[in-house]
Amino acid sequence: MNPTKKNAICSIDHVISYLHEMLAMPRFTIPTEGMQLYFELRQQLPYVLEAAPLPNAYIILNRYYKPLFYNTASNEHSLEISLSPNSLIKLAEQQIDSVLGPGVRALFRDRNAPWLGRREAKAYLVRLKTLRSLLSPYAII
Repeated sequence: MNPTKKNAICSIDHVISYLHEMLAMPRFTIPTEGMQLYFELRQQLPYVLEAAPLPNAYIILNRYYKPLFYNTASNEHSLEISLSPNSLIKLAEQQIDSVLGPGVRALFRDRNAPWLGRREAKAYLVRLKTLRSLLSPYAII
């Protein structure tokens, strides 16, 4: 999986396409122990929307709490990268609540992570598509 680094919306589009391909396979299993694909999914799937210090601005973080296309083994978290215009999306709090529930900012939890099975991946894909439908081409800060 090699998502585009253009912006957050392109990254979401790439993940949606990738999940469609994975779900089209007759067998959907992702081992969670020592498998490269598992670690790639944790790094590249949108996990949580983190409020940015701008009105109605959010950074989409992966399961390691790094921006989606922050691709380094370092534990450093660069604020400059996180707050670059390409990594921010603009959504009203009510829009996020309509997709994830009041006060919820995670697209999945450990108990329903998309790599656990077909049902979880489909449910995640629905949430991701709904979130994506709220993002116009102008939704990037």
